[in-house]
Amino acid sequence: MQTTTLLTEQELKILNDLKQPEGATLQGVLTFGIIMFVMGALTSLFAFMDIFAMALAGPILLIGIITIIVAIRKKRRNKDFFNNPPYGNLKQVLTDHLLRVELVGNQVLRYHFQGYQMDFYIAGGQGYHPSFFRHKRPIEDVNTLTNIPVRISYVAFQPQENVLLDIVYGQSTLTEAVVPLDQEDRDKMVKENFQLAGWLFLFGIGIALLIGCFTSFKSDIFPLTLAFSAGPIALISLWIIIDARWLARNADTKIIIRTTVSEILGIRVRSGKTTVRNSFLRLGDGSLMHIPNQSCHPGAKIEIQFVANKAGKRSRLIDLKTY
Repeated sequence: MQTTTLLTEQELKILNDLKQPEGATLQGVLTFGIIMFVMGALTSLFAFMDIFAMALAGPILLIGIITIIVAIRKKRRNKDFFNNPPYGNLKQVLTDHLLRVELVGNQVLRYHFQGYQMDFYIAGGQGYHPSFFRHKRPIEDVNTLTNIPVRISYVAFQPQENVLLDIVYGQSTLTEAVVPLDQEDRDKMVKENFQLAGWLFLFGIGIALLIGCFTSFKSDIFPLTLAFSAGPIALISLWIIIDARWLARNADTKIIIRTTVSEILGIRVRSGKTTVRNSFLRLGDGSLMHIPNQSCHPGAKIEIQFVANKAGKRSRLIDLKTY
């Protein structure tokens, strides 16, 4: 059975995110272009008679101008698109018995039903309160419940491009509760960050020794190179410890989510100049969330615990366990 219903505010925000560039936002790109333009202009202004400085300022100024033009044109196209989107303000809701799911290419999931199948791009965000939604990130693997009733919400985002917003399997549910943070939680937060800081500090020592070997530990070179290479790593380690202790001391509550996992997607997300595989879990309310270092399977009942920030939203992950 297929019906239509109005898109929610959250779903409209998700669809707006899909038009943003991967790894950035158009506003961020525009800001970068303005910064580059100002840097190039100031360099040209204060180094007018310096040939080397002018040669440096020219490319910076050009990059800034091109970036600004591209970002403004893209923002205008997006505005025109969302003023009259092909899906209007409606989403499609498909209710049927799902047989199985397969990966088609590296961006599309094919959902098989009795007598027909449908292909979907998957709208997935980042963070525990997901944002920066994209729908064309590479999908590496998929594992789902099968032979079960489902309810799929989707839009025909572009011609031949259905975007899945959420999917609820069977009678899956999600409950969320806010409870006081206990001392065990605080100790665990501090311990995990101490371990991370320790590994970073050892990495910094390794860099220091490597630099020492290349400089023969010369007193006039080694301290300076050490300060600019291993020094920042030591500062980051210190900040991780301070931040964990501050959060453990000031946080009052935690958020506990209990739900059933219905899908596990391995999606490659941009990290710098490369991409890394992140595991995304489909929760009982149909939403998709990235949880690092998890090991569970479709059908598993899980409990996820987050520190609640001052706004009452999910902050740092405390624990994920099955029950």
